[in-house]
Amino acid sequence: MTNQLSRPRRTRNAARTTAQILETAQTEFAKSGFSGARVDRIALDSGTNKALLFQRFDDKAGLYAAVLERVRQDASATRATFVARVTSTDKPRSSAQFHELVRRLVEVNIAFLVQHPKAAAILHWERASGWVAFRQAALDSIDEPGSTLLALFEDAAEHGWIRSTPSPAVQLAMTFDVPHTHFASLSRHGSPVAQTAEWEFVSGFVADGLVEQGDAR
Repeated sequence: MTNQLSRPRRTRNAARTTAQILETAQTEFAKSGFSGARVDRIALDSGTNKALLFQRFDDKAGLYAAVLERVRQDASATRATFVARVTSTDKPRSSAQFHELVRRLVEVNIAFLVQHPKAAAILHWERASGWVAFRQAALDSIDEPGSTLLALFEDAAEHGWIRSTPSPAVQLAMTFDVPHTHFASLSRHGSPVAQTAEWEFVSGFVADGLVEQGDAR
């Protein structure tokens, strides 16, 4: 006779389990970097086991690559919103307008770092290691929002709105790299990063450094 009161079998949700593993792994890699992170701890804290983890991600490097891809997707989504607004209504027509675009882009990048502290920490570790894992995972290729932004920087170079050196690609990278380095320094000294005055200083510093002093700015 079937027991009508028996507990129904639980259905495993693979997507939810994967998301939990990645969230836990992101916390671990943010805290300890790739070398210091422990797979045993990730498995335990995510409520899974190493066998399942390795089945899904092959090894520690595979798990780390998946976390890096998650970071890149979050950053790409942030830039995509900014790019959509710029290309629809705010495409710059002068060096003054491009200066404002650069300043706002830097603030978008700062907002990403502040709102995604785990991602920022992982990128700090990557910077310290020379971006080796990032390149090995082929995550240094430019995404669609990045391609649109690069086109805007190349257009600015043709108009003489930005300096001739370094290249537009390097100058675009500086809109993220400079605030990333600055706020890493603040964090090291225990200073807060979410201050409006600090945002304005960094965004103005980058824009003033990249954009030529033309068009009566």
